Amino acid sequence: MRKYKNNPTPPMLNRAILELNGVFNVPSNSQQRSGNGENEIPLQRDLEEKKYVHPIIIPADISRTRENYLKAKDTYNKRVAQENYNIKKYNKQVEKSRCNKPLQPSEIKALSIFYKMISPLNTWERNERVQEYNRCNGSLIAKKDKIQTLKYPTQLVFEAIVWHYSMQLYERKSNRLKLQIDVPATLPPVNLHSGWMTSEKIHEERRLDICKRTLRRQRKRLQEANILQEYEFSGSAKPVKIKINPKILCITDNHLQKKTAAGNQSVNPDGRTKLPHNNVSNRSFLLNKEIKANVSKHSRERSSAQGLTPNDFSSIGNTRKQVVKKNDTPPEKNSSAAKKNTLSEFLRRKLEEKTDFAANLAAHQYDSYEPLRKDILKKEALSGSMDREEFKELILQDFFKSSAKLYRNETPYLASWLKAYNHWIEKKFINPSGYSLKKIHLVEKIDELRYGLAAVGRFMRKNPEYNLLYPGDYFDLTRTTAKEGGFKYYAGEAWRKHQSYLKNKTDDTNNKAIKRKRKISDLQKAQRHVKSYLDNKIQFDELFVKVKQIGNKSVYQDLPEIIKKANVKHQLKYSRHEL
Repeated sequence: MRKYKNNPTPPMLNRAILELNGVFNVPSNSQQRSGNGENEIPLQRDLEEKKYVHPIIIPADISRTRENYLKAKDTYNKRVAQENYNIKKYNKQVEKSRCNKPLQPSEIKALSIFYKMISPLNTWERNERVQEYNRCNGSLIAKKDKIQTLKYPTQLVFEAIVWHYSMQLYERKSNRLKLQIDVPATLPPVNLHSGWMTSEKIHEERRLDICKRTLRRQRKRLQEANILQEYEFSGSAKPVKIKINPKILCITDNHLQKKTAAGNQSVNPDGRTKLPHNNVSNRSFLLNKEIKANVSKHSRERSSAQGLTPNDFSSIGNTRKQVVKKNDTPPEKNSSAAKKNTLSEFLRRKLEEKTDFAANLAAHQYDSYEPLRKDILKKEALSGSMDREEFKELILQDFFKSSAKLYRNETPYLASWLKAYNHWIEKKFINPSGYSLKKIHLVEKIDELRYGLAAVGRFMRKNPEYNLLYPGDYFDLTRTTAKEGGFKYYAGEAWRKHQSYLKNKTDDTNNKAIKRKRKISDLQKAQRHVKSYLDNKIQFDELFVKVKQIGNKSVYQDLPEIIKKANVKHQLKYSRHEL
């Protein structure tokens, strides 16, 4: 045995002796006593629990519950006042004992450990343990804590808990009605979550304007007064389960009211809904519709660019010629080379001399111009015979023809158009080596140019009083700021915003895909909980709590249908085993 030297006072009792005397061995699952003495309200598990089919809390029940609470509060506060008077006398004796015999460092350390170990208990239980601790040590060392009375803020928290419980019962009732469950059962516990309680709103205002910590402290005071009972903690992320004292809470069974109200109503026999016979074949109609659709695909409206098809072209005549020449010999190989250059020659004929092109622009010849199709230009870039310079001039002339509609109501001079065109020929679409870009790269720039023109057109329609600069100044590539009023800045900003919109649209598509996959995952989680419920591993109310914690509202709302479908499969599975 260890010997204590130079220590005039006897050592503190070790933990094993304190546990034998009942100071530390407090089971974690034991019910904490409230210390109400002989006037203590009995626990609900000690009474025969009443069963309800559809329990609800109506306004009259809330009023009676409030009255019962106030009676219990007055009784408890009187008890607390008497107990605090005794505690005050006891603590004075402890102070007197400490003055006569000061505490040693070892005693102070042991006392702090003792206070820390009994901190999870309520105030009544802690005071009992303090008294037992002092008895085991043979001297008054530890002080008792003052017991708090129930005040008006505690009443507000209790009323909020009752209101929250009524919402929980109404939700439980709707779920049981969807599943056609009318079996009597005991009252479920209150699912109390500090986050839910402090964030609940009525008419866009918070019901309790307190923090989570204050709510937990008020809940503990209600437990000390035995108004809330059978506290059960299941984890920090899950709501705690607790019950309201049955002598305080008033409940109405809505099932009995409905049964009485429907006693004299007539009952209609169940009948099957007869659907009209609609099994008529519509194959001929669909075939005709498909034929018309195929004909519309080859109409002149879907033909190639303007000018590629002659005006005197006839599809009927062409068909007859094909029928007549069906058995003729195939054309020679040299004709294929001629057809290959047809598109390039057609596009070359679209090019105009600079001065004539500027004169036509000034004469408003292209105010209703339709731009060349991009697929034709792309085909020429990939397999055409035009060189880079010719293709660049074609792209720029097509662009300036499209921009002519911006000056439909203006009269820009020939020199202004010519200045803009020559400036773009020299400065636009030039690579670092000083040569024109490749034809395929020029095709990639078409969308940006055309979108810029469309953005300017929309701006002009919204702001008809705005005056554009003449083409020679407006299309100057050195005007790169907003105040200079140039095409390059405005078109560049419009294209940047458009690209950002397309990117966000792609992100929205990806987010929708993520939500869709998450919904499938949440549905699978709910189905696993339903399977556990059908296998009698969890209770009915616990099933809805677990599915609600998944966080998917649509899955939670569809839970009754999920249960019905799973129940059918469950019954079929066991019926096969029986067979």
